Amino acid sequence: MYFVLFCNFLAVLFTFMDVNGQLKNGMKVGFFLITIIACLHYDFGSDYNAYYKGYLEITSLPFDFDMFMSGDIHRNPGWAILNWLFQYLGGFFTLVAVLNIIQNFIYFKFINNNAHGYQKVFAVFLYLFLANYYMMNFSMMRQGFVVAGFLALWPWIKEKRWLLSLGVIFILTLIHNSAVILYPFAFWGGLPLKNSRPFAIVMIVVLIALYLSQDFLSTIFNRMMVFEDIQSFAERYEESKKQMTFGIGALIQFFPIVFSALYLFHNNETDEKKKSLVALSMIGSIATPFNSIIFLIGRISLYFGVFSLVAIPIVFQSIRNRLLKLCVIILYVLITIYNITIYYIQPQWNMDTYHTIFDAL
Repeated sequence: MYFVLFCNFLAVLFTFMDVNGQLKNGMKVGFFLITIIACLHYDFGSDYNAYYKGYLEITSLPFDFDMFMSGDIHRNPGWAILNWLFQYLGGFFTLVAVLNIIQNFIYFKFINNNAHGYQKVFAVFLYLFLANYYMMNFSMMRQGFVVAGFLALWPWIKEKRWLLSLGVIFILTLIHNSAVILYPFAFWGGLPLKNSRPFAIVMIVVLIALYLSQDFLSTIFNRMMVFEDIQSFAERYEESKKQMTFGIGALIQFFPIVFSALYLFHNNETDEKKKSLVALSMIGSIATPFNSIIFLIGRISLYFGVFSLVAIPIVFQSIRNRLLKLCVIILYVLITIYNITIYYIQPQWNMDTYHTIFDAL
């Protein structure tokens, strides 16, 4: 646990030194380090053994395209075909390594192209220390890959290259069924946000509605099993499931949605693409405080919350009062570190001890 946290800290430090002019290509060095850690991990993450067992079952069968596409081999035919192919490309360990290389490359490009200056340092910190992305990918290999795939579409989405975006989303649905929710967002780049105030108001209203109807929504969403068989995932959350309270930690988790709304409400800049990114991230951020209550919302919100890795640094930096800005950033960093520490030590996530593939050779 501490080894991975230390490597994550080094990656953030290298990025800071890069931005500060003290280490050329420091961000690249940091991402190279965390990618190696991810590529070599073994039995680290709650679903690792389940994925390995599934790989062995899939590769034990002869290839039959119709049978694979029917979902009889695996409910997601794209994942089944990918597993089957990798028995000829190095096996399961290579599959894990390739997925992590692709994912980290996508995150690197997204942060490097959309964050500027010290925003990059904050974005790398969020990627590595928020439990939903770099760390969650050790467990949720399929959805983690699909989330990264949707993130990679951002240049096409903002440039309104709709057909290409729809085509990639279709492929992603073959790997994880929940990706069907992404189809409408292929057209997100066409959303008029020159006047972004109405969108900000709608998001705040939705946030209030979510809070007021959390029990009702929990019942409804828990019955929606069409996207994914999530019963085992739900059971893991059961032990830590809590009612929403307004403690300090809960209030801090509302910072991104509140300051994003303020950013869109007051910001008059002409860069609609930046506004579009912040607006898209709000869909994920708005569900973050409710993840432990309505876990299915939490899983789906990952597709949009991933854009907050850059959106949060943008909106926090836009706070005009320097003292308020400093307090907001410090509090959010502290609650993020606290949450990732708690996340690591929970036994259901199987992340207390880092193992490498050399332990299995």
